[in-house]
Amino acid sequence: MIKLLIIKKIINFAAQIIKQMEKPLISILVPIYNVEMYLKECLDSIKAQTFSDWECVLVDDGSTDSSPAICDEYAEADGRFKVIHQKNGGVSNARNTALKMAEGKFIGWTDPDDWIEPSMYETLYNLIIENDADISMVGVIKEYRGRQSIKHYVRQRKVIDGKETIRGIGLGKFPSYMCNKLHKREIITTSFPDGRTFEDMFVYGQWLKNVNKVAIDPTPLYHYRMRIGSITHTNPSKNRYDFFLSCIERMKMFDYIQDSNISQDWKNAYINKSAVLAAKRIAREEKNEEVRQEGIQRISNKLNEYRLPSLLKMNPKYWLRAKLLRTNTKSFINLMRVVHFFDFDTKSRAKRYYD
Repeated sequence: MIKLLIIKKIINFAAQIIKQMEKPLISILVPIYNVEMYLKECLDSIKAQTFSDWECVLVDDGSTDSSPAICDEYAEADGRFKVIHQKNGGVSNARNTALKMAEGKFIGWTDPDDWIEPSMYETLYNLIIENDADISMVGVIKEYRGRQSIKHYVRQRKVIDGKETIRGIGLGKFPSYMCNKLHKREIITTSFPDGRTFEDMFVYGQWLKNVNKVAIDPTPLYHYRMRIGSITHTNPSKNRYDFFLSCIERMKMFDYIQDSNISQDWKNAYINKSAVLAAKRIAREEKNEEVRQEGIQRISNKLNEYRLPSLLKMNPKYWLRAKLLRTNTKSFINLMRVVHFFDFDTKSRAKRYYD
């Protein structure tokens, strides 16, 4: 009887080892909502990866176009694609669903309207392994109609520690979006904020507490499609408020560094400038006058929780606009709309967006 129990334990242990070995090294997570025009290009680029030990978790977040059928088509053709169909809950909810289903030791995200170079995940994986890093990162190609903008972020391969990463993301030297990175599973200790956009900026403020080392390769391997129909370019009143909240979270990252040398005046200047940028987008893009006013007033109310630095500590243009945003939102809206009327460069760039 005792021998039989021992044999059973050995068999169970061996079965667990085999099951663990069957799990993919990398989980590529793709939240999907109404992107039928671009989805196949995205999934084809994942399927073409030179690193083959991956699973791709597709979360169809209640799409009403042909995106669900496209997901099913790829899952039927290649078992590494796994599909979850759920009611629409927003991008953060979809990311959390994907994360719960992921089995990989390393986590990467790819947005469904973008595409990646065949060597991207092989490069990211090797960067982490060779440098015992917690996160790896590559360069990005921002794709416009008829134009590209390449972001290398560093001149040559580089390994930085957690503090330098916080400083780099906090100061805007490195992007906070996740799509050009690979993460060790264990650093992901905070869920995405439900109902929020710019969720990547929010979670990195939490995840970076767990990071000791980041490995960076300047090679641009991620194609980031700039398009009007993306989530961050719709519903400006809500999304720009979310952007402002995430900028506030970004400043909290510096609290993890005792010797950050980032003054409170600098943090307040950043928060005030972020509020101006968010409110400016609402003033220009929100067509409903009542929603526009409410959205900007909401930013103004939140901004007044933070001090306006002296004029010597902030760019004069943003200082004056922040002052106006705090005291007279209607005048701020009128000013931003008049300035936009004569801003031909911005209008020209907008024509190069997809959709």
